[in-house]
Amino acid sequence: MASYPRVMFVHGLESGPSGEKVQQLRAMGVDVSAADMRMSLKRLDRYHSVMRNILRSPEVQVAAAGAAAMVGAGLMRKKMWPVALAGVGVGAWWTARGDELTRQAVCTSYEQCVEVQRRALETFKPDVVLGSSWGGAITLELMLRGHWTGPAVLLAPAFHAAHRRMGIDAVARLEGFDGASRTLIFHDPTDDTVPLVDSERLSEQTGTELRAVSAGGHRLMGLLTDGQLVAGLEQVAG
Repeated sequence: MASYPRVMFVHGLESGPSGEKVQQLRAMGVDVSAADMRMSLKRLDRYHSVMRNILRSPEVQVAAAGAAAMVGAGLMRKKMWPVALAGVGVGAWWTARGDELTRQAVCTSYEQCVEVQRRALETFKPDVVLGSSWGGAITLELMLRGHWTGPAVLLAPAFHAAHRRMGIDAVARLEGFDGASRTLIFHDPTDDTVPLVDSERLSEQTGTELRAVSAGGHRLMGLLTDGQLVAGLEQVAG
């Protein structure tokens, strides 16, 4: 039986720890650990989602309480104008503050995901980290902060995309990245979620090897069927 490196999988934005990539790797005999970041943009049932972090904001809670008070007063007096006014006020407030509150919430979610994976590294002690999309961004962050100094494979990493959402300069963040020799990037040019140009910029700035592959778009499932993913994991793991 083939002996594969121990892999820690860092899942994507709307995915989870038991997705198709993890299942297929395990079916092949790869020892895979995958921590649940409980991450999403809008799902309220995921504890670290952007929407839940928006709703946790004190500013949002104050605004919601004020709107609820106006609605309650209007209903008690059987008058609809306070209800309508509350709706208009909330809409105007969100127009003015929504982008900034969303940016702050994405930053919070990002930090929460980094912490989940930092703890997972300490527990699992992998040979290689495999990060997909948002998970690729988190994997890079772990490397930049020195939490992970081993090899990594990144699948369409959303590092630049995440930093655009957070309003942070990704290029400046990558200055001094020293993990190029032990990192490999796969990206499909037909990807319509994370543009190939982001990985090209990452590769050019850091010297990290980038392989543009035809593998089914953003999900890159073709890498599992043609053996490229396992070969890449074995390559970086040495």
